[in-house]
Amino acid sequence: MCEMNPTPLEQTIFTLCKVFSEHAEAEGNKDTLNKNEVKKLVKTELPHLFKAAQGDPEGQTLLMDFDGDGEMNFKEFMVVLSCLACIFKAHCPKK
Repeated sequence: MCEMNPTPLEQTIFTLCKVFSEHAEAEGNKDTLNKNEVKKLVKTELPHLFKAAQGDPEGQTLLMDFDGDGEMNFKEFMVVLSCLACIFKAHCPKK
């Protein structure tokens, strides 16, 4: 990546990987987020979306551990972000 001039979408992907890794490395397993790490990630990285989703049953169910192992892996993290992006797109006023 040092020699690359990434596109905005490529930079977004790199950023998503970096944010996940930074929060996953805080405690325990560096490949997954535990409940505390998810809570901190949401509060620090998604404060406006989290606030908007409070009280919204659809928004509350997004922060799930889909495979039931008690942690969120990168694939589950990306599913949650994809759902958030879809909700944002559906509720975003069109210009």
